[in-house]
Amino acid sequence: MMWLSFTILAYFLFAFSSLADRYLLAGSLPHPRAYAFYTGITGIFAAFLIPFGFAIPELFWIFFALGTGVVSVLGLYAAYRAVFLSGVSRIVPMVGGFFPLFTFLFAWILFAERTTPSPSMLFSFLLFTLGTVLLSLRGSIREFRPSSSDLRNSLVVAFLFALGFVLAKMVYEQEGFVNGFIWIRWGGFLTAASFLLFSQTRKVVFEKNPAKERKVYLPFLIGKGTGVTAFLLQQYAISLARNFQLGIMSALQGVQYLFLLLFVGILAFKRPGLLKEEFHGANVVWRILGVLCVGAGFLFFAL
Repeated sequence: MMWLSFTILAYFLFAFSSLADRYLLAGSLPHPRAYAFYTGITGIFAAFLIPFGFAIPELFWIFFALGTGVVSVLGLYAAYRAVFLSGVSRIVPMVGGFFPLFTFLFAWILFAERTTPSPSMLFSFLLFTLGTVLLSLRGSIREFRPSSSDLRNSLVVAFLFALGFVLAKMVYEQEGFVNGFIWIRWGGFLTAASFLLFSQTRKVVFEKNPAKERKVYLPFLIGKGTGVTAFLLQQYAISLARNFQLGIMSALQGVQYLFLLLFVGILAFKRPGLLKEEFHGANVVWRILGVLCVGAGFLFFAL
């Protein structure tokens, strides 16, 4: 179960990184494509792994791995754009529900190994997915009124995230983790660099360059550094997991929200308003139900 340990550690770091994302997307870096550029451009640093197992694959797998990186960065851009247009409260819960379902479906379709999960694992998958949705809900059900465009954007984000998940697993099975990771991240780097073809992105990156501002610079570096580490651990967990376990891994995203609540609780000693935001009104109910679902999911998973 090494993949489970690395997955939980990755979501712990993703939760820490999301604090910086929440701060930056609140106003300092409002353009989704520019923020996706800053995230994807870090793929160039995969070159540091060259001494540990780099090789040139067959031409088909070069394009396959690069294409996987393209899908991953496009998924990030779609997510930032959806949140920017509709807000976290309407997009994140739907993505949290659709992402594991798409992952499970793609893993079933694309892999020759089609081991049927046990009933307890299927039930834990459903509990993890439900817990993720509940932990990401904000406000009352009446306030959660996604439009058709919200639904469409959420489906696109979940589709791209899940596809990137499963394609990465296929690359790691063929090329090994280190070499596969390098080529995938280079595909992400090339995709991020292509965003500079858009004048609006160039304006944010080169003219305004908000990442140089003192209030942005430190959280940006911490957030991106932590996020890159979390991504590396998550990808390693993907390489370790069996094909049918990828759905469980994606459904475990609720663990990230649990860690995020923990961080918010710690920060609330200095900024009480953060705790009130997370545990106000109906949010209390969602948090409690979400924690119970995730906890029950681990219980059935252990069986």
